[in-house]
Amino acid sequence: MFAIIAGSVLNISDMVKKELSLLFIMALFSGTLLSQNEDQQGKSETANFITGQTDRMHLQNDSLFNAAFKQEYSQYDPDQRILKKVEPEIYMTSVTIVLGTWCSDSREQVPRFYKILDNLNYNSDMIQVIGVDKNKQAGNHNIEELRIEKVPTFIFYQNGREIGRIIETPQVTIEKDILKILEQK
Repeated sequence: MFAIIAGSVLNISDMVKKELSLLFIMALFSGTLLSQNEDQQGKSETANFITGQTDRMHLQNDSLFNAAFKQEYSQYDPDQRILKKVEPEIYMTSVTIVLGTWCSDSREQVPRFYKILDNLNYNSDMIQVIGVDKNKQAGNHNIEELRIEKVPTFIFYQNGREIGRIIETPQVTIEKDILKILEQK
């Protein structure tokens, strides 16, 4: 009788071992699937960022950027007194905007910047727009020479020479920061 009971315990013990082994294998497999799923989500999310040379139309049509663009653009009311001071100098200035469509500061500041330029009837051909991913890489577009650390970065040029930057958020307002850059050139 003892042998029968011992044999049953041994069979149960073998079954428990097999079940535990099976559970362990399933746990490992599901962990692998989960990490692969996270990688795929990260890749697909990154694939949705606008990177490289772009323009206003693409920003306004981008699924990550367009709602913020519309809201910030419509709500921002630039200081017209400051714009009158900016106006004579801005037409001789070209601008490079480096932004991330994933970045909350870019979603806020870039539409405001465009609102200012529209109020000034600024020539959009004088604007270069470059999108970057979270690593500040612009896809196939090399921007190393721009030394971008934070986005958005608005870089102002006159006669091919950089005269100033607004980095991430303005110190005061965008239009006041633009005026300060134009006055100290």
